[in-house]
Amino acid sequence: MVYATATPTARVDLDFLNLVHQADLLIYDGTYADLNYLYHQEAKRSVSINPWESGIDIANKAKVKQMVLLHHSPVQDDESLDQLQADIRDRFPTASIAYEGMLIDN
Repeated sequence: MVYATATPTARVDLDFLNLVHQADLLIYDGTYADLNYLYHQEAKRSVSINPWESGIDIANKAKVKQMVLLHHSPVQDDESLDQLQADIRDRFPTASIAYEGMLIDN
């Protein structure tokens, strides 16, 4: 298991890929869908890659078996998180968004 928070998303670091290589579980900091939380939903959508997309890229390159994404935006409601979960699973089927009380079985 690798628990990685506050991970830079600008580029995928080779050392980090080696650390998470074939991990059974990667807990990764990156479910913000955009940067609106910083500007109270008034900012324009960020054109850079979303942190969760970087997490999926890392998980795929490192052949991670399962990934849990944490660190939700306070302006994301349950409906937006459900949609985000569906988008994430389309790209990495064993990924989940962390939630309070979540248990992980192996």
